[in-house]
Amino acid sequence: MDFFSLLKQEHQEAKDLFEEILDTEPIDRAKTELLCEKLKLHMEMEETFFYPEIEDLKKTKEMTQEGELEHDEAKKYMKALLKSDLDDIEYKVKLEMLKLSVVHHVDEEESDLFPEAKKVLSKTQIDRITDEMKAYKSKKSGAKQPAMA
Repeated sequence: MDFFSLLKQEHQEAKDLFEEILDTEPIDRAKTELLCEKLKLHMEMEETFFYPEIEDLKKTKEMTQEGELEHDEAKKYMKALLKSDLDDIEYKVKLEMLKLSVVHHVDEEESDLFPEAKKVLSKTQIDRITDEMKAYKSKKSGAKQPAMA
């Protein structure tokens, strides 16, 4: 599995977890916190290993910059969400705003950025990024954390 497949798998897991959280009353704060931890790790991997490889290339520079701005937006939503009490009337709205932000980012990344990146990255680069991401994820999350979904 290359890193594109790994990231797509994580995208789907995040979407599924959003649905699971939002479809349950009351909202499970622990699952929300887990989702935020997983999203944070996912963004760190993209920002550390993927984006730097393509951010200076003409075809992908704007998309990478937009992706980083969307990460910043999602981080602000996560911070606001995690600071809120579950009883806060706006908690669910904040969670829904985070979901909209993440889903928009995922859709653009998978439909626009990934195809262009596949054109400009060599197999060697893809293999190296994949290995780096897998090692980073293993180190950061360890065996104790459950899967996202």
